[in-house]
Amino acid sequence: FTVLTMSFVFVVESPVLFYVLFELSVIPLGYLLVVHGDYPERLLATSYLYLYTFLGSVPMFVAVLVLPICSVFELHGVGSYSPIISVFLLALLVKLPIFSLHMWLPKAHSQSPVLGSVLLAALALKLASYGLFRVLSSL
Repeated sequence: FTVLTMSFVFVVESPVLFYVLFELSVIPLGYLLVVHGDYPERLLATSYLYLYTFLGSVPMFVAVLVLPICSVFELHGVGSYSPIISVFLLALLVKLPIFSLHMWLPKAHSQSPVLGSVLLAALALKLASYGLFRVLSSL
């Protein structure tokens, strides 16, 4: 599921599909933390993961809803709307190891099993980097 979701993120042009697939990529990570983690604070780490990504993605969701009003239906058309760009950047930077926005990351890495930590580092963080590249390349 994770690989399929992330594969589609790389090819979609629609901001709505990008948002949905971007957020769906967090679900398997939480599953790995809760079900396969053997550490006592895994529920706290999972709640941090979901809370930070949810709070970071709410503004991105609002921006995705505003884009059709601005007659923008593809990601490469977002560049001319700077408030929307900044909202997209906020949501993407939460998933990157950026100071003060990544408080969930050390907890998730320390409480996850090896596979969860590898998926988190290799896929989720790179997905946010790719999303950042896609949004900034539309400028």
